[in-house]
Amino acid sequence: MFGKQNRKAFTLIELLVVVAIIALLVSIMVPAVQNAMNVAKDGVVGTQLHNIQVGLEMFKHDTVAGAGYYPPSDIVADSPDKSGAQLLCDFLMGLDLRGYDPLYDPVSGLGFDPDNPRRGPYIKLGTVEFEAYGGTYIMKCKWGSPILYYRAAPGTTLRDGIAVIYRARDNDQFIRDYTGRTGLDTDPLADSAPTPGYGQYGEFFEYITDPQLPGAPLPYNPDTFILVSAGRDGIYGNEDDVFNFEQRE
Repeated sequence: MFGKQNRKAFTLIELLVVVAIIALLVSIMVPAVQNAMNVAKDGVVGTQLHNIQVGLEMFKHDTVAGAGYYPPSDIVADSPDKSGAQLLCDFLMGLDLRGYDPLYDPVSGLGFDPDNPRRGPYIKLGTVEFEAYGGTYIMKCKWGSPILYYRAAPGTTLRDGIAVIYRARDNDQFIRDYTGRTGLDTDPLADSAPTPGYGQYGEFFEYITDPQLPGAPLPYNPDTFILVSAGRDGIYGNEDDVFNFEQRE
């Protein structure tokens, strides 16, 4: 006759311990996975900014369109209410995303010259997301934030001050209108003495100052342009922003 077999099973305490361990592992892994996803998405944004940089270089070297200059980011005669974000798209993609036409009149819709065909587009449509805004388009990154564009003033050198090389107000009104927040420079008329903004940086010029350049405070990319994505929080001026330069301490 066989004896009784011992029946093994988890006790309630053992089950609770297992559940606690699983919960602890999940609490550790979820932030790590989320952080990895954020880093990956930032990498995609970096690639998007790189593609725009290539497009800007192509525009500059196009003798008909750029003629040796990057597109303007400040107020231009036929677009007095447009920001750098809008002008970036206007010049690289055209007002209808089919290519830039130097003779096109945005008011009348006329001016296309068959003997001077459209230039570009200088980036592919699938490179970024485009959104209609203010009678034209803006470019948006993988995070969904509009890409801001600031051009260094042509002819400036490292001897010029940071407020001469870049203009804080080029996207200021756009930031206000689009996000409902004040920009990094809350006074659109003040180029040399910006007032405090929001976020990690106190003002626009602190935001773009390269601490390793010698002499007076000087910006990153002093002879080209600056591209900015607001990152995952959608707020310009915080540490999760993505740029076309590498910040240095």
